[in-house]
Amino acid sequence: MPSVHRPPKKPRRGVAALVVVMMLFFIISLVAAYASRNLIFEQRTSANNYRSTQAFDAAEAGLEWAVAMLNGGRIDDACTSTADPARDSFRERYLQIVDDTGRIDPRKWNKAGADVALQPSCVLSGGAWVCSCPSGGDPQLVAPAGTGNTPVFRVEFAPIGVQPHLFRVFVRGCSNWGTPCIDGAANRADANAEVNAVLGLAPALTQTPIAAVTVRGPLDAPSAEVVNPDTVGLAINAGGAIAAPPVVGPAGMPSAQAQAALVVPDDLSLNNLPVAGAMTQGEMLFLAAFGMPPDAYRLQASVRRIVCGDDCGAAIQDTALRFPGHAIWIDGDWRLSAGTVLDLGTAAVPALIIVGGNIDWAAGASVVIRGLVHVRGASWSSAGAAATVVGAVVAEGDPAGPPDAGRFTVTGSPRFVYDAALMDTLKKVQARTALDFASFTRLPGSWRDFR
Repeated sequence: MPSVHRPPKKPRRGVAALVVVMMLFFIISLVAAYASRNLIFEQRTSANNYRSTQAFDAAEAGLEWAVAMLNGGRIDDACTSTADPARDSFRERYLQIVDDTGRIDPRKWNKAGADVALQPSCVLSGGAWVCSCPSGGDPQLVAPAGTGNTPVFRVEFAPIGVQPHLFRVFVRGCSNWGTPCIDGAANRADANAEVNAVLGLAPALTQTPIAAVTVRGPLDAPSAEVVNPDTVGLAINAGGAIAAPPVVGPAGMPSAQAQAALVVPDDLSLNNLPVAGAMTQGEMLFLAAFGMPPDAYRLQASVRRIVCGDDCGAAIQDTALRFPGHAIWIDGDWRLSAGTVLDLGTAAVPALIIVGGNIDWAAGASVVIRGLVHVRGASWSSAGAAATVVGAVVAEGDPAGPPDAGRFTVTGSPRFVYDAALMDTLKKVQARTALDFASFTRLPGSWRDFR
């Protein structure tokens, strides 16, 4: 049988290369997996930091919002400004002064048998904050549609022991809709943060007038009617000579006796005020009444400033309706046109109006003010106008030197009536046992991001 010739086997080649390539692929896979793991970790860390920042920023926004709202006016249940006299202000809705020391406590409501503090809340919806300011229950917020950016914050107020004029505000911010910012939510927020700060009630008045009309210098009011129907206080208190009709005193008091008892001219405490720094005598009178220089007072958060043109009657009436218990500062002269009708302030909530210049009311205007009017100018012109102030008027007068230093000139026949009961209300403001007029400010160094 013939033999079969088989060619010799060739040695296999590339096995080692294949092994090396496989090892390299394995190593690359490990490196890729490790890099991917780090990337996922970094992504998760970044997402967590983003949510944490969202929650913290929401809490910070809530703190600033709470301070602004405390210095605001009347609100509805959605926390928006309103002129409805049946509505209260944010400060009235959530805070109360409980005793004569000025101690501030939060208002509460009964929830399942327990008294809990009211908690105004807001959620970012559609690019804007949507808020709920309940007056007797849980906040009524609606969960935004979709899964977009929906931070939430919740505000709560708490007393500070027995310290007067101070309280603490806590704000909880959440990165999205959920607990602990929304009670009863189905899920927990991805991140939450809390900030808190101590707020204080700054003084609005440091001295209340003792007369229907107080003037730093001489008073020229040939046709004005000045009345003090009470045995408390004065009718006119001036730092110079007085040229005015006889004042009217309490019922049954003879005119001569009223003039002797209720009129004080040449009061050295008014026309010789000690001057601090570069302040003028008029500014010193303002400082004595309000506790700070006028340029600082007009910038307080609760002061409502109005720039008066030819007629600012409508702006003042709207401001008085929206911001009861707030000082109204009129930059420059206060002008009213004929036919303007104003009724400002009540016995319970008096008006506090500071006029940066003079008063110039046209004939035919009708104005009734219950409260305190501080005039920084040198004249009151209301010829042909019906003008009545029940409370007190204080005038800084002419800034010139003697003999016109502090002179205040009144034309027309305004009626100035001293009201002792209204002054007692203002004394509560002075003692900070009432929330009216004062501003709420942060106590320096009190901010904390922990409870």
